[in-house]
Amino acid sequence: MSSRISDFPALDAYSAQAGLASSASPADAKPVGHPAPALQADNRINVSLSPAGLSLSSPSKARDQDIEDSDLPTAVKEALKRIRELRAALQEKLRELNKAMADHTLPDDQRRQRIDRLQVEVSTLISALAMANNALVKLLNDSKLSSEQKMTAGLLSMAGPAR
Repeated sequence: MSSRISDFPALDAYSAQAGLASSASPADAKPVGHPAPALQADNRINVSLSPAGLSLSSPSKARDQDIEDSDLPTAVKEALKRIRELRAALQEKLRELNKAMADHTLPDDQRRQRIDRLQVEVSTLISALAMANNALVKLLNDSKLSSEQKMTAGLLSMAGPAR
């Protein structure tokens, strides 16, 4: 039996909590926590991206080029991309947390609330990353991949983005 990344709805729920859109299909992707795009009078759609969204949207092909170039099945490639996406989000959230912990300009109660909120977000991302890794392991176990393909998937899951 073959598994797909979309077979793991809990992973999508964790990703949604973390503010990440599902990577099951680009056509199905919906922004999380943002208003729907506005339909213009001439049937054009106007989409506004945050600065973080802009920085993530343009280099993603280059960032994941090593995954795309591999001879792995599409579902495994998508799982690997999701893992990278979650790792990047986790690193960014940890930077925010460290910055908040070092920021003594806020009143103590506001600072504590911000730190608590960021710690919850970090925990959510860690859980989502663990689930994504488990989904990848299940995909690898359920698919008929060669030893070389499994090794490639393992190396790509541990590697950072291609530069």
